[in-house]
This record gives sequence, C-alpha cells and structure tokens, in this order.
Amino acid sequence: MPKTEYLDQLSSFKFQLRRLSLCCPLDFCHFSRVDPRVPFLVITYRMEQQIDQIVQAISIAFDQTQISLHQEALAYLATIQQNANETWRLVLDIFVGQNSDGTRKYPLQARFFALRVLNDFLDNR
Repeated sequence: MPKTEYLDQLSSFKFQLRRLSLCCPLDFCHFSRVDPRVPFLVITYRMEQQIDQIVQAISIAFDQTQISLHQEALAYLATIQQNANETWRLVLDIFVGQNSDGTRKYPLQARFFALRVLNDFLDNR
C-alpha cells in the first residue's frame, strides 16, 4: 500500500474515532453511518464504555453513601429509560451478559434495571 493511501486511511480512521467520541452517548444512529473502514472493535469498545457507565450509575443510585452523585446518577438512568428506543441494545447486553464461566457479568440491580428498560422498549413497539 502506498504511503499516501495509508496516511489517508489513518486520517479517516482518526476522524471516525473523534466523531464516535463526540457523539451523545444516547445517539446510536451514528453506528449505521460509521465508515466501513473503521474496525468493528472501535464500535464495540464504545458500547462497552457506555455499558460500564450505566452499570456504574446503577451502583451509585443504590449506594446511599455517594449522596453527591446520587441525583446525577438517577437523572442519567431516567434518560436511559426514557430513550429506550435508542438504548435497548445496551441494556440487552447488560441483561444477558455472561462471563466466560457462564456466570452473570453484571450485578442483579443492573440486570433488573435493564429488564425495566427492555420492557418499556417492547411496550412502545
């Protein structure tokens, strides 16, 4: 591959990474517009980050000692639930996620929240 073509592809890849990182976490429409040259791993990594944020917000919402972040976590989770049409893929991963040994990947509170969001999504279809 010529050096100029490689640099063009690298530049395009960096642009796509930047575009993914600047997107609103609830805007999943961008996944369908991602340049096919961007590796699937980048999208998967982004989804894992978002799942981790949701699980962390759930743990903060259930932890009464983190009062300073409690309201912020509840507001974030309310946004996730209100946008079930866009967030159902993430919460589905939370609900069915398993470790390599077959145990559940996420805590019971996170799985219950995911089930509520999935229920809202299916009710509105």
